[in-house]
Amino acid sequence: MKALLIILSISTSFLLSTILCHSQDNSQQLKNKIQQIGNTTVQAYLAGDLDLLYSYYTDDAIQMPIYDTMLKGKQAIKQREVESRKAGAKVDTLYHCTLEVWSYGDLVWEIGAYSVTLSLLGMPNPVTDIGKYLTIWQKQGDGTFKIKLEIWNTDINPLLQSKQNQK
Repeated sequence: MKALLIILSISTSFLLSTILCHSQDNSQQLKNKIQQIGNTTVQAYLAGDLDLLYSYYTDDAIQMPIYDTMLKGKQAIKQREVESRKAGAKVDTLYHCTLEVWSYGDLVWEIGAYSVTLSLLGMPNPVTDIGKYLTIWQKQGDGTFKIKLEIWNTDINPLLQSKQNQK
């Protein structure tokens, strides 16, 4: 009986480690895929190819940008970007890194970090920001992923920044 319990214990451990390792491999593959899609969207953004950029959004996507109101729908999100560019906002550099991904059903949660440098009309020098983001991707019927929801915020507290600048 004792030998049977040992064999069952070893078999169960082997089975669980195989499942967990396979799961980690899939998670790494998914993380790489999401990072690659993110790289494509960043390149499209920097190149001003808004049609390509927003082809990676679902029609009912939601964007929750820092210091701004929530936007609902791909067209509203795209229109806000067009208006920002017309107002003189220009992103000079944008880097991002996918830190973690989790999936359930047709959804993937991505947590990442970013660094952006932008030029704003009326400001003598570009502004750099670093922060974090959460993107929820939805797997489409054709196997591609599109952004369903995105939210980001800065790691730089503007109140502390202004106090430091006053000193």
